[in-house]
Amino acid sequence: MFCVLFFLAAVSAEACNLVPVLLNQDPYPATQGEYVKFAFQLQGIENSDCGKVSFELLSKYPIIFDPNATTKYEIDAGTFKRDFNPYSILTYKVRVDNDAVDGDNPIEVQYSYSGSQAKILKQFNLNLGDSQANFELFVKDYNYATQALSLEILNYGKSQVQAILVEVPKQENIILTGANKNLAGDLDANEYTSVDFTASPSDGPIQILISYTDVAGIRRSIAKQVVFDSSYFVNTKPSSGGFSWTTTLIIIIVLAIGYYFYRRNKKKKSTR
Repeated sequence: MFCVLFFLAAVSAEACNLVPVLLNQDPYPATQGEYVKFAFQLQGIENSDCGKVSFELLSKYPIIFDPNATTKYEIDAGTFKRDFNPYSILTYKVRVDNDAVDGDNPIEVQYSYSGSQAKILKQFNLNLGDSQANFELFVKDYNYATQALSLEILNYGKSQVQAILVEVPKQENIILTGANKNLAGDLDANEYTSVDFTASPSDGPIQILISYTDVAGIRRSIAKQVVFDSSYFVNTKPSSGGFSWTTTLIIIIVLAIGYYFYRRNKKKKSTR
């Protein structure tokens, strides 16, 4: 009798073959910081041999459940059909983590049924679009006479960014005069602009912090580095010997004025 019961239980367990399927992700791709809806179906749940079925979408990165949101379904097998009626679709609405990366991100479901000793895990993918921007940054120009430093910034991401703020933190390789932050405005994908600072940079890397608002309205920051090479701007350096052009011009003007008055006074004396 014991062997017969064990055999029947084993047959029943084998007859319960649950296969979770991700029917839909809305929207596709999703966006960081925004809501996304999932629709799952458990194929095989129409088999009453499965008994009590538990299905759960795990609350793990990169998805976040709102407080009191449903994460687990308890289902009586045999009440579901294959025609995708409302009772056979398990739906979730979750928020995507702000720092989730673009592309496919793994999410996990966990399910079990009566008579099974272990909970079964299966992985699906949450697809995220290119909402996060990236930037290329370089020194466009520097003038030693005026200490004007110009940085070029390119948005090579796939989406528009707004309210770009470029900051030069305190560091050894650069000394700023005045503000260390500058607004660069908005940039579409593959657009560029420039920001200007008054500074005395030294050869080597300079750390830059770029803050921006993405298409989801989330404020983000990204650290970048530019390398300053004084050899590219040597023509703006004042000459080390003699006078600068400005000083020379002033001397020429003063001498010309002096010579004019000298000639004038000399002519007056000669006519007396």
